[in-house]
Amino acid sequence: MEKSVDKTVSTKVFIFTLSLILSSSITFNKNCDVFKGKWVPYPQGPYYSNETCRLIVDQHNCIKFGRPDTEFMKWRWKPDDCELPRFDAAQFLEFVRGNSMAFVRDSVARNQMESLLCLLAHEAYPEAISHNSKRWFYADYNFTL
Repeated sequence: MEKSVDKTVSTKVFIFTLSLILSSSITFNKNCDVFKGKWVPYPQGPYYSNETCRLIVDQHNCIKFGRPDTEFMKWRWKPDDCELPRFDAAQFLEFVRGNSMAFVRDSVARNQMESLLCLLAHEAYPEAISHNSKRWFYADYNFTL
């Protein structure tokens, strides 16, 4: 029973977080279902890489340790009935100003948090407020992740 409750809470936190991220950068269209779509080529490449984000931990830094190709990073999600704008870190940080956000549960949540840190690094760099770097603070926005 306890695992079921944990999974439900984790799912709700994930959905809430995803809603915050999407609502900070999408003008909603009632016909837009961001969960239905496909991966399409995106030659411009990723929002960040191991060269542009120093927050990528070594365990996730395949380029640093010799992966020769980068084509796997040149894809983006395209919902069927709408366009997703590029993520705007400044807009997101304004949206969450004065708040806190948590990614809870497992390694997938941790990966999402690390990705968000790299996305936000284009606009602001956080201060690590825990010894194991699991809590970050953006002083200019009074935002804790």
